[in-house]
Amino acid sequence: MKDNYLFILWLLLPFFLACENKEEVSIGYENQIGDTHYVAGLDTEEFEFCDSTNVLHKRAYVGYHGGTQALLEELNGFYDDRFIPTNFEGFFIVRLGVNCNGQPGRFRIESLDTQFNPLEENKEWEDYILSLSRRLKNWKKPYYRGQFYDGYTFFILKFNNGKMENYEM
Repeated sequence: MKDNYLFILWLLLPFFLACENKEEVSIGYENQIGDTHYVAGLDTEEFEFCDSTNVLHKRAYVGYHGGTQALLEELNGFYDDRFIPTNFEGFFIVRLGVNCNGQPGRFRIESLDTQFNPLEENKEWEDYILSLSRRLKNWKKPYYRGQFYDGYTFFILKFNNGKMENYEM
């Protein structure tokens, strides 16, 4: 009987040893957003970070009064569907910085198709969406651990047949 237990233990030993994970696991930080440096001609000189050495890179700490729904409703109020073709399906990702006073700036945009592949020749559409995005003024001051900071955030606009749709982020 004792030999049977030893034999079973000997058979299971490789399985138990294989359970120990010695590989290092890399953790991705999906909410982090990279720096957006000032570009003359694209950015306004009026926008400045309060402390450019200490900017939050997590969009969870940068919000819009009323949330994403209010942001999308406000954008829809500005939107004129004559500027985006009726057959356009895809996404615009708008990145921006918000300073410690709640002022937005350093807007950047990327357009993607429905498979999230970059679209190359959409400068006119991107300029139009950026012009709408710059009109959004109800940004919350980035707040973290009891104090106000500068921060980066982004939002995604989904289009279906040239119409802006709600997109859960």
